[in-house]
Amino acid sequence: MNYSKLPISISDQISLLKGRGLVIGDDAYAKEQLGIISYFRLADYLQPLEDNHSLHTFKSDATFEDAVTLYYFDKELRSLIFTAIQSIEIALRSKMINHCALRYGAHWFMDFEWFKDRSIFALS
Repeated sequence: MNYSKLPISISDQISLLKGRGLVIGDDAYAKEQLGIISYFRLADYLQPLEDNHSLHTFKSDATFEDAVTLYYFDKELRSLIFTAIQSIEIALRSKMINHCALRYGAHWFMDFEWFKDRSIFALS
C-alpha cells in the first residue's frame, strides 16, 4: 500500500486546519492538544464539524475547541462504559462460580466432563 501523505509539524497541522476554515482561538492550546491527542485521532472528532467531507473544509462556526471537547467527552464516556462492563463481568463470573461450586463441588473447574473443549486439559 502506498501512502502519499508526508508527516507535517504540529504548527503546520494548525495552519492546515485554519486554512480549511476551522476556528482555532488559541494556537498554544491547539499545539498542546495535538501533541497529546495527535492529529489523526482528533480527525475522527473533526468530521462532524466538516461542511464538505471530501475537501475537509469546516462549517463556519466549527472550532478546534469543539472537537477537543467532543474527544474528551467520548474518552470519559468510554471509561464509564468499560468500568460498568467490568463490574458486570465480575458479578456474572462470581454468580457462575458460586453456582457451579455449590452444585458440582469446589473443584468443578478441574473436571473435564463439564467442558465442551476437553483439549484445554491436555498436558503438554
